Amino acid sequence: MVCEGQVLVAVTTIFALDARATGTWAWAEPDFTCTYDIKGEPLTLTVHDVEDPAAGEQYFADLKASLPNVTEIEGMAGLGMPSFSTPEGIVAFLRDGKTLTVDATALPDGLGASGTRNREQSAYNLASAVLACWVQHDTAGTED
Repeated sequence: MVCEGQVLVAVTTIFALDARATGTWAWAEPDFTCTYDIKGEPLTLTVHDVEDPAAGEQYFADLKASLPNVTEIEGMAGLGMPSFSTPEGIVAFLRDGKTLTVDATALPDGLGASGTRNREQSAYNLASAVLACWVQHDTAGTED
């Protein structure tokens, strides 16, 4: 989940917070959203969670088409998945037919321990941390 465990540690570390981050979450099918307060501004992580991979791919494509200044994340930085970012601070990855979106548009630039990270870099760092602990729950071939 994007509000628990390793993600909390990643938010705290990436944004150099003085105390461990906490998030508030909401479920509005098919979207699970977690919002963190980062120095008084919202940082939002959303997982668009659909069962049908084709529907998930369409959602990802529609999201990408709806945003200005989109750049595909290429090479190793894309982690082998369809992904994109915007300079305004939105990063999205498609994995297992589900879209992870990190929206850092409300945050100021200059966050993190070095004070040099911009919103796009911060969103990417957090998205990659979430994906590092994202486990596909494949129940094919298992017995109940």
